[in-house]
Amino acid sequence: VFARSRPPSPPSGRALSISAPLGGSFVATLERSLDAEREPLRALLRLLVLLSLAGLALTAAGGYLVTAGFTRSIERLVDETHRLNGELKQINDFQTKFFTAVAHDVGNPLGASQGYAQLLERELTSPESKAFAKSLTRSLETLGFLISDLVDFAAIETGKLRLERVPLDPRPVVTELGERMKIAAEKKQLSLLVELPPELPRLRADARRLSQALQNLCSNACHYTEKGGTITLSAVAEADGSVRFTVQDSGIGIAPDDLKKIFNRFFQAENAVRHRGSGLGLGLKIAREIIEGHESRIEVESELGKGSRFSFRVPGG
Repeated sequence: VFARSRPPSPPSGRALSISAPLGGSFVATLERSLDAEREPLRALLRLLVLLSLAGLALTAAGGYLVTAGFTRSIERLVDETHRLNGELKQINDFQTKFFTAVAHDVGNPLGASQGYAQLLERELTSPESKAFAKSLTRSLETLGFLISDLVDFAAIETGKLRLERVPLDPRPVVTELGERMKIAAEKKQLSLLVELPPELPRLRADARRLSQALQNLCSNACHYTEKGGTITLSAVAEADGSVRFTVQDSGIGIAPDDLKKIFNRFFQAENAVRHRGSGLGLGLKIAREIIEGHESRIEVESELGKGSRFSFRVPGG
């Protein structure tokens, strides 16, 4: 009786045979559902990848085109720069040769003309004729100065401006120049003062070129100083045995923006236009080249309406 009361045990594996098909179907259904849900995401991912690749391709293509465009532009710019530099060199070479030829071809007959003009000035007796001859002599002298500037400029441009530096006493150079410049200053009703100490150190310098540089500075001062003004030419000994030369005037002065340009060839400051004379605008450039040839550099201080001060130092010899 007791044995019959126990519930019968199911056969081994029957529960698995019933539940296994149900579990597999459920998992498969779940996986198909998940795959169906993931498919739009996969499609979107594939689309994003394609778009990224397309963007990279477009960026690379655009970069290549831009780089190629820039490269061609730079190449054209370089070619154009080379062409313009070549033309500029040809112009500069022609200009230098032209100045040299003019200076040479004009210089010889000019010298003869100056000699004849001076002879006429001495021989003529009529006051009116002598005045004409004197005016002719001055005009030829001015032309001679212009030709001399052209010769020196051509020498500077070709690197052939030579200096013969030898030991010398600078006092006679300054004294002789001061006497000549006083005459030019008096013609413009200016006062030119020469300030020299009793003794100066000997220098190693080219006397003619040193005098030329100082004369250019003094002439420039005379040119841009109003009547009644004062110009001072001085030389002082420095502690290191050198000599500092100075030309100071009470002229119209130089604007700050023009200070760096005044040594350029043919440059003339705006406030100096009405004072323009017969010069070519080469005097200061030539003076600077001569001074630099003496292992020095020119210094400038100026104030509009109050004058200018040019100075440089020549080493002792």
